[in-house]
Amino acid sequence: MSGARISSITQNSPASAVDLVEGDELVSVNGREPTDIIEYQQLIDGEVVALVVRREGEPLDRKVTVAPVTTIVPSASSTNCPRACDGRST
Repeated sequence: MSGARISSITQNSPASAVDLVEGDELVSVNGREPTDIIEYQQLIDGEVVALVVRREGEPLDRKVTVAPVTTIVPSASSTNCPRACDGRST
């Protein structure tokens, strides 16, 4: 993956606090170049991370503290959840 392009920045977010802007390209996280967006998300979950972004062809180093990513767990009524998911035996 050549880098994920930042499509939007939330006002007063950790990203805005370190001057990331729309259009920046995320090149590396903690020195690693993730291969897909899932890997990016795993690397930035709930810690201070060192980012390298590319803006107008120039690399920029940023350190940002990110909030933990919330995992969504399907409810027992979900059609994708096995019967054991709701605590009942199968």
